[in-house]
Amino acid sequence: MYRWRGDTARIVVQRHFYEGGFILEIRTDWDINVTADMLIKRMGGSRKGQKMLGECLEVIDLGKKLLEPCTIYDIFSVKGIQGENVELENGLSFKSEHLAKLLHGTDRIVVMARTIGPVLEEKVRYLSEQGNFLTSYLLDVYANAAVVLLGKMMYRQIREQYSSCGATVQMEPGQLDWNIQEQTIVYKLVSFEKIGVTLADSFLMIPVKSATAVFGIGDPVKVQKGFPSCTYCSKKNKCTYREEVERINREELGVEV
Repeated sequence: MYRWRGDTARIVVQRHFYEGGFILEIRTDWDINVTADMLIKRMGGSRKGQKMLGECLEVIDLGKKLLEPCTIYDIFSVKGIQGENVELENGLSFKSEHLAKLLHGTDRIVVMARTIGPVLEEKVRYLSEQGNFLTSYLLDVYANAAVVLLGKMMYRQIREQYSSCGATVQMEPGQLDWNIQEQTIVYKLVSFEKIGVTLADSFLMIPVKSATAVFGIGDPVKVQKGFPSCTYCSKKNKCTYREEVERINREELGVEV
């Protein structure tokens, strides 16, 4: 179904499967463009980061060649929301007060997973083992930026497909009070192995540069936009990436930036 680089071909661009949800979609034709500015911001935006512009550009060129992006999502009907419990029509449920608040007024939930593949993180490990710590570090920063950007692109693409619906912002397992153990529920809804990802006993996704998220859709009149996770975070006034996260969330809410 999905072929990593090195196989005879990467033939899958887009396929649809009708399974437990509304429509299960897998996509591999993402064009992820991480910029030097993104890397510098992730390194704190310091003068030192600006001086490393040349190295950043080289890493971007290398990283782009190693990306193996693949995404999967499905949409499920929400049966009801009671307190901190979000119950789906298929009998599965999530438990999180903040997620329940976010999904208030929605009638469907988009469950999605993404990965940039194993090749890039294997290169990071190899460079570190060879003592090339700077390039290894910069490439790891690049990988993290690529995963975030892929999630943002995926969210926008789905929003465009369901443009007539109201939509919330995203939330990921492990954020706020949403226990990371509920990755197992996400896995049951959109099986990771379809995009080459497994879930370890520690609930860590493998390849590591992978992530999941959910957001709600429904009647625009009923759907509440919700609040970005940063609103509730105790570290919101200390976070290095707060400005970037707030900008992304404003864009998700349709606010011009």
